[in-house]
Amino acid sequence: MSKIKIAVLVAVALVTTVRGAEKPAAPAGNTDWNQWRGPNRNGLAPDSPKLADTWGPDGPVQLWKSEESIPGGAKGDYSNYGSCVVAKGKVYLYVHWKDYQNQPGAADVVVCLDANTGKTLWKTSFPGFPQGCYSSTPYVGDGKVYAVGSKGVYCLDAETGQEIWKTPSLGNSVSSSPALVDGVLVVSTGIGKPGEERVLDGKGKGTGDFGLFKGFDPATGKELWACPQANVTTHGRTPGDINSSAGVWVTDKGPRIITNTGRLTCVNPKNGAVIWQSDEDVCGPGTPTIVGDVCITADKVAGYRLWPNKAEKLFGVQQYDRAASYLLYDGHVFATCSGMLQCLDLTGKILWQKTVSGKCGSPVIADGKIFWVCDDRGDKILMTRATPSMPEKFFVARVPVLEFTTPAVCGGKLFLRCKDGAVCYDLMKPPAAVATASKGPAPSSDSKTKALISCVDVSPSYPWDKQTQLKAWPPEIKEDAATVDWATNKTLSADGKIDFTEVQDARQMQTKACVVYARVVLEAASPGRLTLSMSVADTPGRPSGLNVFVNGASVLRQDVHHGPHKPHEELVVDLVAGRNTLLFRDSVANGDWFLQVKATALDGLVVKQVAP
Repeated sequence: MSKIKIAVLVAVALVTTVRGAEKPAAPAGNTDWNQWRGPNRNGLAPDSPKLADTWGPDGPVQLWKSEESIPGGAKGDYSNYGSCVVAKGKVYLYVHWKDYQNQPGAADVVVCLDANTGKTLWKTSFPGFPQGCYSSTPYVGDGKVYAVGSKGVYCLDAETGQEIWKTPSLGNSVSSSPALVDGVLVVSTGIGKPGEERVLDGKGKGTGDFGLFKGFDPATGKELWACPQANVTTHGRTPGDINSSAGVWVTDKGPRIITNTGRLTCVNPKNGAVIWQSDEDVCGPGTPTIVGDVCITADKVAGYRLWPNKAEKLFGVQQYDRAASYLLYDGHVFATCSGMLQCLDLTGKILWQKTVSGKCGSPVIADGKIFWVCDDRGDKILMTRATPSMPEKFFVARVPVLEFTTPAVCGGKLFLRCKDGAVCYDLMKPPAAVATASKGPAPSSDSKTKALISCVDVSPSYPWDKQTQLKAWPPEIKEDAATVDWATNKTLSADGKIDFTEVQDARQMQTKACVVYARVVLEAASPGRLTLSMSVADTPGRPSGLNVFVNGASVLRQDVHHGPHKPHEELVVDLVAGRNTLLFRDSVANGDWFLQVKATALDGLVVKQVAP
């Protein structure tokens, strides 16, 4: 019989104050969020006003939601994740709109909203390609809006939406967001026929428009150049991933385009000439993040020092996220990798990480605070300070966001694309609920606080197979949770351990290829944080998975056969004032099985265990 054990150990920690990272000097130029990833295409909001340091339980104060429904997300064969941009008091977004105005097929639609009210000012539509992934974000500048859609590039008057020019189709599945660099509009084009690979000849030339970077005259739409080498690997083949948008590197000799769809490539925007390329492939769909002369590539996390004639690699790690671009702030990298929020230094060392599971969009920074968008079994926005130490608090707002979209932060407001429109939040005004919560009981200074957890409840073990796994996910948040046959209040031994083998044997429960839950109900005197340090079996060839739920919300997810599996996890969770349920789900394919949890109360939080 396999051993199933759980150890729950408790400690009380002193509160540590972490100084927030200093805000770098804001570059001169436009401070509107007028393009993908902000005015400098690196996710940083320059000259941000002071933002609220806390959110209430409902998140920041919502100012408006768009007056009409605007579809977003995946709709059958359609993908539609473009982000909002903000310029001159207006919000712009591109929508690949299925059945637009009851017309069959698809349309490429550019929408303009009033940034103060969410009222629709104008919409301009064009016939679109009736399938595929089109998730571009517009560029706004010089009184014009440039949008990349399923049937080409569109240039519109920013005030009226009137068409100025448009190009022919750029190919299938275009999600690149345009950049205006040194007087040239730069766009990554489509893939031609799905599944094709385009091979260059010995001179670096080829036929067709398979993943080309192109430059256009922003006044007329005339094609000025094409650069096939920018999307080609060291093996001479295009990777077929044309979702990446160009980054911009400002040098003494003028701005340069930096791409990472094949090798890391530096391109002259005036003529499309390749200045240099890295010796290795990076092949990422995200946008290179450039601050000064340091570049962080998307997909796999890697850092490079940019020189006039080369890129010098600083570090590289194997973790990656194909859905996001990253941040570089105060010498630290903030990334979303394999379902985790992470902070790394420029040697690649991971300084902290928080598991969120699900999909995350590209984060942004304003006033030293990071804003993340995640689809974590309940869509949400997270805010935390950009600090190299584990943040003291992750504030959460649950809203119907698009998991791949990225926020726009402008003038102390956050503009976000949702599944059915756009929404605007006030980031400067702290919600009234925060002041109310702060008047709760004073933190305890008693260093002899008793153990937070003295006993646990044990669920039945459920077979781990496709027919029954839905039943086992998880009983605490299912409608029939009350029918779960918990073995309640199993007291821990003097050394803080409980042996589940006796419990499950007595109940004739399965102990291999199954899942089981441990439930703890805590009463908190005030809102606060609890640190969980958790370990599971790490037997080669016999993977174990760990999942954690706090008050019904997933805060950690490991799967037995899918996703990242780590034998140890560190997690900071938020407790509400009153009753809190912590649910630990352990699963194993075979072999010995145990779960160990250490709980540490932070901020002087006073909690006690109560009956379920």
